[in-house]
Amino acid sequence: MAHFFLPESDNKFNPKAAMDSPISELFIRAGTPARFGIWGGGWSGERLVVKVYRGASVINDDPGPVSSDVGNNIYVYVVSGLQDGDLIYGMLPGGEVRFTSELRVRTASNRASDVMGEEAQHFKSKEPFSRDTICPLAVPYLALPLPDDKFPQAMIRLEEKCVGGSLNAVHGLSVHATGGNDVRTSSQMARWGCIETWNGNGASAHFGISGSGTIIQFIPTDRIANAQSDGNTHWISVEIDNNGNLPMNLRQLESAKSLLGWVCARYAVPRTVATGCVFGRTNPAFDGVTTLVCEAVGGFVTESVNWAVLSRGLSCHWWLDSHKTGPHVHACPGSGIMRQLPSIAKPGLVC
Repeated sequence: MAHFFLPESDNKFNPKAAMDSPISELFIRAGTPARFGIWGGGWSGERLVVKVYRGASVINDDPGPVSSDVGNNIYVYVVSGLQDGDLIYGMLPGGEVRFTSELRVRTASNRASDVMGEEAQHFKSKEPFSRDTICPLAVPYLALPLPDDKFPQAMIRLEEKCVGGSLNAVHGLSVHATGGNDVRTSSQMARWGCIETWNGNGASAHFGISGSGTIIQFIPTDRIANAQSDGNTHWISVEIDNNGNLPMNLRQLESAKSLLGWVCARYAVPRTVATGCVFGRTNPAFDGVTTLVCEAVGGFVTESVNWAVLSRGLSCHWWLDSHKTGPHVHACPGSGIMRQLPSIAKPGLVC
């Protein structure tokens, strides 16, 4: 039994992390050596031979490890000259038996999923993110599952159809609810509560917050998420794992406050509740909550979605989406979370 893993940036490694965090993709930048590790050995514990295949040809036959922990069967390699599509295997010595699953080499691109994959690699290597469109408080979704979040299914990629063009003028953070529940793990939320659904209907959000308070990032914040129709071109979005009726739990509330703080600092957004929007007969109860929330913070209420979209601060799906009838009708994020918007906007301790 053996698999590939990502060592830390200085080639150090934690045996438990090496054992618990297998990878199947290795992101590279042209001209830069690639670093990866193998945990485990052959049938008798012998070191596996690393081979790099390009098509049917072997282009690198066992470069040899640059560091190791023989007692824990951990070996770290640095390989130059890799290209997109190369496949790396750990082989049994003295033969052609592939003992590990393939490690596929991918060249970094501007596709949203590739950006998140590359940043997931930085996260697993305990390196800083390379882009300021990745929140330092978040876990890139392709870095899931976390070592303490056992999840038998592999994380799948968000399809590019779920991601729009450039998001150039950020007006703030818009809050949504998954319609799920806060007892799911971060990986369960990401795969089953978000990506599986979005790949089917073309929707998406930049972030999610699981019941544990873990912030997960799905899309870089310079790309549009298909979250709330009218508001897509100006708002960063976050899905709370919540049934759409109850308030979010305390851990989620604290994380939502932290995420809003990052958005405000990164994009010079005022930390305040944005303009609320009411829709007449569509949902009088939601209109009542909207009015109550905005009056509590001395804010404004409008009947125009356009005015709500052009406001700045903290908003929600209900206020930023004019689709209130037919197949697009929604009740997101629900009155429980809407009532918490003033607390999210307030800096400091949870109120």
